[in-house]
Amino acid sequence: MSYIKNAELAMMEELHGIAQKHEGSHPMLVTLDIDPEKYPGQRMTHTSINGEGKVLDPDIGATIANDIDTRFPALENVFAETYEESDGINRLIELLKGGNNVINGTDHAELIDIALSHLALSYTIKRADIPHRSGLIVSKMVDFLGVKLGDEPTPARELFELGFDRTYLTIPRTLSTDGKFNEQHMKLYNKAASLNVTHDMERHRAIGKKQKSAPPMLIGVALPGTVNKELAGDRHKTKVIGRVSEGILKFTGIEKTETIATAIRLEEENPRFFIDNLPMRVTDKEDIPRLMGRLITGIETIDGGVYTYDEDGNLPVVQ
Repeated sequence: MSYIKNAELAMMEELHGIAQKHEGSHPMLVTLDIDPEKYPGQRMTHTSINGEGKVLDPDIGATIANDIDTRFPALENVFAETYEESDGINRLIELLKGGNNVINGTDHAELIDIALSHLALSYTIKRADIPHRSGLIVSKMVDFLGVKLGDEPTPARELFELGFDRTYLTIPRTLSTDGKFNEQHMKLYNKAASLNVTHDMERHRAIGKKQKSAPPMLIGVALPGTVNKELAGDRHKTKVIGRVSEGILKFTGIEKTETIATAIRLEEENPRFFIDNLPMRVTDKEDIPRLMGRLITGIETIDGGVYTYDEDGNLPVVQ
């Protein structure tokens, strides 16, 4: 990534601005200064976060998750009490046991909701003694966010290290990034980030001294580029799920990889989830609307209301 030397500061400044807008999405979030000496992960050469050897045991990690958001224990309890009866979770477990990577494809919630929801699911699978590597795909802007857990904010990167074996940092194509980055620089950065994902998902690579294959991956990703919004001018208050970039095919199309539509709601009084029992091989762009149809079915089941998928990315929504 030779372009980095000249473009890095401009890209960091744009990401810092995006992080500032996300700060208001949760009371525990704070924006960090741009300071790659203090926070080396901010550099654009860092396209992932490696938590191998640092990921906490679920019981310990859950205490930190609860300190971040008191909705977390209620969600964990729902998973613990119901996962054995969930056809979706049982199908997910069988896929992992069969050596398949599983992509946990959700609608787009706020950052902390995305991270804690996938963490709770991964912990449930770990407690069932199903070996897997946990992963999460999020925006690079997380390297400019901290979490208020003490006198000094803890960089979000350090918390992702404790929760997931791998966190992949992309620059998504959304309204918040539109026109903010040099197109070529953005492509080169995302290409480097994508290579990390495909490398880790490859099941046949030999690792370690004993040359054993790594366990399959369970990767969480918010499929749409934006949070759910209300359809403008619609008296029925239809909710719009944003367009899914065809870039996800780089991951979903990998051999021995299944994608499952998932919706998880972090709520202190009424946590709930939908995990589809029909995994899909998503290998070309025609598969994406079918996957989103499965997701909409699940969301309407747990949320009620009417949802529609913005397949062409041009539906008018209430901002």
